[in-house]
Amino acid sequence: MAMAFAEIIEIIYGWLWGPPMMVLVMGAGVYLSVRLKWIQFRRLGMGFRLLFETEESANGKSPDGKSISPFSVLCTSLAATLGTGNIVGVATALFIGGPGALFWMMIAAALGMAVKYSECLLAAATRRQDADGRWHGGPFYYMERLGGLFRPMAKLFCVFTIGVSLFGIGTLVQSNTVIASFSELAGEPSVVATIIAAGVLAIICGIVIAGGLKRISGVATLLVPVLAMLYLALVMIVILSNLSALVPSLVLIVRSAFAPAAVGGGAAGAGLLIAMKAGLSRGVLSNEAGLGSEPIAAAASSAGPAKQGLVSMLSVFIDTIVLCFITGLALVMTGAWNSGENGIAMTNQLFEGLRVVPFHGQIVPLSLIFFGFATIISWCYYGEESVRYLLGRRWIGAYRAVYVAMVFAGAFLEVDVVFAMADIANVFMMVPNLFAVLISAGFVVKLTKRDWNPQSSAPLKKEPW
Repeated sequence: MAMAFAEIIEIIYGWLWGPPMMVLVMGAGVYLSVRLKWIQFRRLGMGFRLLFETEESANGKSPDGKSISPFSVLCTSLAATLGTGNIVGVATALFIGGPGALFWMMIAAALGMAVKYSECLLAAATRRQDADGRWHGGPFYYMERLGGLFRPMAKLFCVFTIGVSLFGIGTLVQSNTVIASFSELAGEPSVVATIIAAGVLAIICGIVIAGGLKRISGVATLLVPVLAMLYLALVMIVILSNLSALVPSLVLIVRSAFAPAAVGGGAAGAGLLIAMKAGLSRGVLSNEAGLGSEPIAAAASSAGPAKQGLVSMLSVFIDTIVLCFITGLALVMTGAWNSGENGIAMTNQLFEGLRVVPFHGQIVPLSLIFFGFATIISWCYYGEESVRYLLGRRWIGAYRAVYVAMVFAGAFLEVDVVFAMADIANVFMMVPNLFAVLISAGFVVKLTKRDWNPQSSAPLKKEPW
């Protein structure tokens, strides 16, 4: 029965992430890129310059200590996306679609930057302030402002966000990965040791999330830059150690992206469509562009809408175009993609010969532990804001308690089916969010012009809805 259920979930997952979804995701990216005149390339440098600036809040007043900086927002969103997608997702994409999948992953990211800019701009433009002076927002607010069918969609979006945070990416998948990585480091620990490790993880997560967004973003701001730079440095050592394979590997990646069949034996028979699907789907899932998760954090920023949109789109650039690309490139250069291994086992091969690093054999499990922890605390906030919108502030305490309990429980569950179910729930988050963003594209363009060219664009007299 369990096998039948797993097969049904796999069929649903395959259908939902089939060509129609790929057309919607890529179509949205192309449409928004054209409407915004490829802002993701024109203003990429400005986005990095804005990272450390203290900007005005949405109502034009100076920050009052209740909002968080754009840099903290970026770190919080990166904490939710870095890790499994970069370390495991890239390997899976290469295993399924061959080296060409990496090319399509980059295409998905380049277009996804325009989507991320738009959704985070909308969240910052429609955020609301509570009685304590804190800002709240996300797709549910700009869906609500659209009216009509988008009002019930806003509530459904919250339901699926809560589901993904409590029973999917936020807790079960991440805690299971963290404890599995701990087990790999400890070498078959006892049941008692596993229980203790799961309890410690749950307690630490509980302490962090009890402090709300301020504490979550504070921890993310400390962890993410160090983790990302350390992982980047280690993979670059691998690349530099195999520098003679750089040009042939780049040629192989591009050639495989358009070849009728995959080049090499590891993914024999993987044609153009398989390479595209593997690369595009893993690209979208690695950076969450269009999912609607990051706008929830972006709404709490101290920056204006267009400026926050620019900073937020950097998460796609850093997550996929930088970290995923160098991981995939290293896998191709070393031949690990063609080893027959998949997931963590494939990525582990990158560091087996890295003798210059004392802990080379523990790089992947250590990375997954810290990245997994960062994802857990960040996704708690996404679900928390959905609970606030759907049920009210009084239910947040209960939500946090259940969240911590699920972090503990995730260590002892088989999460293959849960992961597929979470990906299915992601679709139900993404579809209404993408339609809401597309319908609001005119407003995104107008607000962008107003913020960047205040003299040449008339002030907005009313909202577009």
